[in-house]
Amino acid sequence: MKKLNKESVENDGRTTVVENSDLEELMAQLRNNIVHMFYRKKDGTLREAYGTLNFSYVPSAYWPAGHRQKRDYLVNYWDMEAGGWRAFQKTRCEYFIENEPLEIIVKHLFTYSAEAL
Repeated sequence: MKKLNKESVENDGRTTVVENSDLEELMAQLRNNIVHMFYRKKDGTLREAYGTLNFSYVPSAYWPAGHRQKRDYLVNYWDMEAGGWRAFQKTRCEYFIENEPLEIIVKHLFTYSAEAL
């Protein structure tokens, strides 16, 4: 399946690309939805991820079991493709896609799962 990029998303007319300046909106989206986002890894490569903080999408075995020290400089999220918790530095967020239809996300995730087998 073709990976989406910023230009193809900007031109599709259904979604909005939100630049890194609106991290509060990113966090709100993560709490409520599965978010298609892009950030720079430490090695400088661009990482595309589908993530969430909505526990209805996180297997209960992976729910946090206590209080951890909060690191305000990180964005923590459940990685829908990797099936694990991930984090990135807030300053490394490039952009995320707002209002991406859930059916597109689900189609991508099922395609990704089938390719991994």
